[in-house]
Amino acid sequence: MADKLIEAISEMRESEAVAFLHDLGVDVTPETFVQKVSAVKPDVVALSGFLTLAFDSMKTTIAALKAAGLRDGLKVMVGGGTVDDRVRVYSGAVAFGSDATAAVSLARQWVGGN
Repeated sequence: MADKLIEAISEMRESEAVAFLHDLGVDVTPETFVQKVSAVKPDVVALSGFLTLAFDSMKTTIAALKAAGLRDGLKVMVGGGTVDDRVRVYSGAVAFGSDATAAVSLARQWVGGN
């Protein structure tokens, strides 16, 4: 989902103003997310995973953001091929994107876009 999300946002940037995107890569530690969120102070964080193995990492990362005091006002979404509302609840995310287009649409709504 991350690559598709980046592609969708990049396409939108060509025609309208869109918030900055920071792609942290694959297998990113919760500590790296905490450091980046602390430094950048984004409105939205999106975590993606295609294997069920990613669910625990998503939960741990979201818990680390909360423990660091960074969850107030921060909207966190999860997505990927195996992600559904049960994973959203399990991980502690605010929402899940059923696909990259849905995730971009939701993020745009959250930050005041159309």
